[in-house]
Amino acid sequence: MMSKYSLKLSIHLFMCYSILIGQKIVNMNGTYDLDGDNLLGNDGEGATDGSHPNDLGMVRYADAYEPVLRSILEKHPSRLPNNKIID
Repeated sequence: MMSKYSLKLSIHLFMCYSILIGQKIVNMNGTYDLDGDNLLGNDGEGATDGSHPNDLGMVRYADAYEPVLRSILEKHPSRLPNNKIID
């Protein structure tokens, strides 16, 4: 569960981000988002202190990022060595 401080910080960061996007200061074309709410799992075992990932948390990060990165790279094969994804 997010603390009140973390929630306020998240809201503030989102508001700043929205302002930057609205004023076209930041161009988000070609960027991708990955929801981070459950990257470490919900059992509390993926982080040493509830925030910073331990070994299990890093495995969970990799498991979450791998399909997303694979999908992005499949859309842009020219950015890969030899234009192919290695399994």
